[in-house]
Formats: sequence, C-alpha cells, structure tokens
Amino acid sequence: MNWITMAVASALGYSAANALTKIYQSKLPLIAGVGFFAFGIFVTSLITLLLTKSSGDILKHANNYAGIAALAGLIWFFAQFLFVDAMSKNAPISLLIPFVTGGIAIGGVITGLLFFGETLSTIKIIGVIVVLIGTVMLSR
Repeated sequence: MNWITMAVASALGYSAANALTKIYQSKLPLIAGVGFFAFGIFVTSLITLLLTKSSGDILKHANNYAGIAALAGLIWFFAQFLFVDAMSKNAPISLLIPFVTGGIAIGGVITGLLFFGETLSTIKIIGVIVVLIGTVMLSR
C-alpha cells in the first residue's frame, strides 16, 4: 500500500473516530472520555505489537527513541484533550475538524521546513493558501 492510500485511509479513520468522539463527549466527563480513548489506543498498540512479533526489537531500540515517542504521546494526549474539550463546548464538528486539520497541514509544512530540511516550493505555498482560504470559507 502506498503512502497516499494510507493517508486517505487514515483520514477516513480519523473522521470516524471524530464522529464517535462527538457522540461520547456529551455523555462522559471530559477526562473519562479521553482516558477511554487513550485506553483504546493502548489496546490497539498492544494487539499490533503481538501480531507483528516485534516485541524482541523493542528493547533493542528503546534507548534511542523511547523518550521522543513518549513526548509525542504526551503532546498528542494534550491535543486530543483540547479537541474533545472543544467538542464539549458544542463546537460544530463541520467547523472544528477543518480548523484542526488546516492547522495540522500548515504545521506539517512548517515542521518539514524547520526540522527536516524540506523545501518550500511554489506548489506548497499555493497549497497552504488554499488550506487557509478553505478554512475561512468553512467558518462562514
């Protein structure tokens, strides 16, 4: 499976998860909902680990990148907490998700430039402008 197919499948998965989040956020206390969400991710990760039989490799590589992975998880948890909190304030999902994904797209371009040596091409500049225009249009 190429990365574009994976990205589309990921977007569909995130859309489904966001719809389910919108449903549970009004029925559970905020921290409980995010906690159950995180537990679901933990269980999925554990199953993936067991199915891929890569548990022996974990200890070999843990020293190098475990801290970075843990930090990424903490940052993700905080972002997810804010996302669910925004939903609990009755943010329309049709506006909230485009704002968040627009921010992710622009953040991805900036991150690529600053930390991974990617170049800023004309097409990327046009893409960022289109994302910004689309986000503004959806907010009206």
